[in-house]
Amino acid sequence: MPSIIPRARLFGNPERTNARVNSTASRVGFLAPHNNLLNVFVVSCDQVSVDIQNARCVTNDTVRGIRTYGWTANPDVLFFMQDKGGDEDWKVYTVNVETGAEVCLTPAAKSNNAVAGVSHEYPDHLLISSNQRDPAAMDLYLVNIFTGESSLVLENDTKCLGFTVDHKFSSAIATKANPDSSVDFHLVKLAFAANLNKVAVKTRTEKVSSSSLADGISTTTIKTVTEKTLSKAPLDVTKSSEGTHVLHMDAEDAGWGDCDPYGFSDDLSCIYMASFKGRNTSAFVSFNMETKETTVIGSDERSDIAGCLIDPVTHKPLAYQINYEKKKYIAIDSDDASLQRDFAVLDAEAGEGGEWTVESKSRDGRVWIVLLNKADKPSVYYSYSRETKAATYLFNTRPVLEQYAMSSLRAVEITTRDGLTMLAYLTVPHDKEGEGYCKEPVPLILHVHGGPYARDAFGFNRYHQLFANRGYAVLSPQFRGSTGFGKEYLNVATGEWGGKMHDDVIDAGNWAIEQGIAIKDKIAIHGGSYGGYSSLVGVTFTPEYFACSVSIVGPSNIATLLDSIPAYWGPMRSMLTARIGADTDTEEGRAFLLSRSPISRVDSICRPLLIGQGANDPRVKQAESDQIFDAMVEKNIPVTYVLYPDEGHGFARPPNNISFVAVTEAFLAKHLGGMSEEVGTAFEGASLEFKGGRAEIGL
Repeated sequence: MPSIIPRARLFGNPERTNARVNSTASRVGFLAPHNNLLNVFVVSCDQVSVDIQNARCVTNDTVRGIRTYGWTANPDVLFFMQDKGGDEDWKVYTVNVETGAEVCLTPAAKSNNAVAGVSHEYPDHLLISSNQRDPAAMDLYLVNIFTGESSLVLENDTKCLGFTVDHKFSSAIATKANPDSSVDFHLVKLAFAANLNKVAVKTRTEKVSSSSLADGISTTTIKTVTEKTLSKAPLDVTKSSEGTHVLHMDAEDAGWGDCDPYGFSDDLSCIYMASFKGRNTSAFVSFNMETKETTVIGSDERSDIAGCLIDPVTHKPLAYQINYEKKKYIAIDSDDASLQRDFAVLDAEAGEGGEWTVESKSRDGRVWIVLLNKADKPSVYYSYSRETKAATYLFNTRPVLEQYAMSSLRAVEITTRDGLTMLAYLTVPHDKEGEGYCKEPVPLILHVHGGPYARDAFGFNRYHQLFANRGYAVLSPQFRGSTGFGKEYLNVATGEWGGKMHDDVIDAGNWAIEQGIAIKDKIAIHGGSYGGYSSLVGVTFTPEYFACSVSIVGPSNIATLLDSIPAYWGPMRSMLTARIGADTDTEEGRAFLLSRSPISRVDSICRPLLIGQGANDPRVKQAESDQIFDAMVEKNIPVTYVLYPDEGHGFARPPNNISFVAVTEAFLAKHLGGMSEEVGTAFEGASLEFKGGRAEIGL
């Protein structure tokens, strides 16, 4: 029997992760623990070598840890994002890694903010999307990265879904969802761009104190600072996001955010994007906004376009990415010997069964940061030089796991009851691997992804590894509505929440039984967000199929879910309700939504249920978990409910994540019979509150 893998080594902080190179390839940043919370570290480098051990911490988050960061176009300045307790009121900060100066660019309370544009032509500014003016509209603001001085430059008066800004800050594509779920793209000229070069330029000399949180050393130097500041008079504001109409996508071709542009051509006449028009799986295309001509660059019969690789200097696409079982880059110019050599080197580094993706690039495109994924090993980061064709190892994200035997992950195809081909990812316990899928039947966990308009991906999956190590097989079905498999597979899920989308999950379980993988009466369902909804559907719509269910931030009532979504989700509401099949504005609509909601079938629950919820979740409010818990308590139906007062849509703080995994292990062990690591110190530092049912799992 394999040795038990400590849950903290899987679900605690990685040793390092998220490597990113700055514009001049003079520094690499990454996330790593500082005082047990993820912060940003930076190390100087050249295009040949990087000494990770010499990295220094440049941020000092002391509450939640940083998960999202990146470099501005200025090689000395990076940005990061943080919210409070999972409320997703994201604020954007910059840090000057030379001086240590930290600036909050978005101080407005109760606002959601994100970086919308970085331009190497204006390295001292960022474009920020923010709903500080109108909670339901994400406007664009131009912000100085040194001073935080901010100007509104584009009002989102038509409630667009979002903007794709060009590399010159001169225009943006506004994406607008229509009531019929079709999508229109408008080209908006950004009025401020013509005046941006006229802003004041100041040069000053100052004493600069800098310190390294890693080594505690402080220094004082004299530095000349040159910065652009916004002019005293406000920059021109583009009053309307209507712009010039350039492209229409019918509802069936609109996908689910799959068609937003990836970027602009160098002369800004064309946009590169994925398009479903006239085909099932999307193609990578160039669309000329002046002539309205579409040129297909590449496509795949089984996979939608998953991304692309664009040269940061010429703005020409080098490759497009597909993702059926695994991600793969396809070079656009098959005669580009240099690029073919790049791909060959990285294919060799990934090895058989691995995949790689380019995570960031230097301004001249000569240095790439590459992420290598395998299913049975933690992810690894490399720095790759296009000049020398050499891949330099940076770090393993979780080297402590190298001592344990990990399970493989394999992609399988399952035929649904109505004849669709459904991809799924399967992991079985390491000691049960062999000929066929599994040496003997074992308990099965159906791990259902969120979204639902998303998908699982190949690679190292912590839940798969945890559950397999505890003696369970794990199967992640890419049920209808999952993205990446063509518009027909997406569109056939319309109106099927709690219907055929759930049938697909059951079909995956039946397939596992038929293949000798699963024990029929020992199948659990587990998931978060839509996966949490699916888990609630499992114990209410098919109450005798599952031995138990784990629902994390799962909606129990689709009507109350829709009525409580964040204001800035308003522009996408029509797309969401069209996919679900009804809205809450009619009695018929509310009746349909209730019929597909677990709250309507609480009386049917006859199997154990574990609920996990963040009190600050802005997407799936606490009320979604409260109402099904209260209904079960009222009917004397046993249920275990764990609430985290300092979390939102999922559990970001490692102590909280580890504690809920410990609860889940105990719950599954009781009802499926697998192994479980002792709880021990798993609750230390966590904020969990048992609202009920703690005794049900013996904790």
